[in-house]
Amino acid sequence: MIPSGPQYWHKQIVTTSKDRFAYCSTLSIYICNVRTHEVEKIITGHEGVITCIEWNLLDSNLLASATNERQLYIWKLSEEIAILHMTLESYALMLQWSKISADMILILDSSGKSNNNFRGDIITKCNYENHKVYCQIL
Repeated sequence: MIPSGPQYWHKQIVTTSKDRFAYCSTLSIYICNVRTHEVEKIITGHEGVITCIEWNLLDSNLLASATNERQLYIWKLSEEIAILHMTLESYALMLQWSKISADMILILDSSGKSNNNFRGDIITKCNYENHKVYCQIL
């Protein structure tokens, strides 16, 4: 597969770890070496346009991605497999891994009012009101 250029219509399509960076085209994620700028891996498997990607801050082997078809993926890069694949209520605009827990991620969806959060296989529903996030375990 030949690397393509990054898309420009979504804002969170580039992310970094200590020694690698990643960017996404419409359907693929390119993992590159920071020093050499060479493509090390190409992650494919998305059916919709990738809207955002985010490297896990505490575990550089995990990368999250989301698509405009409301799909969320958590990729285990060492094995190049999705260890989590789930459908969201609306498509994700932004992903942010927790800085204190490697298995927690916050997802800002296209409704602008709700966030989904998962920790392992416990899913919570979070609502954003008056600049506060309220979460409930489902």
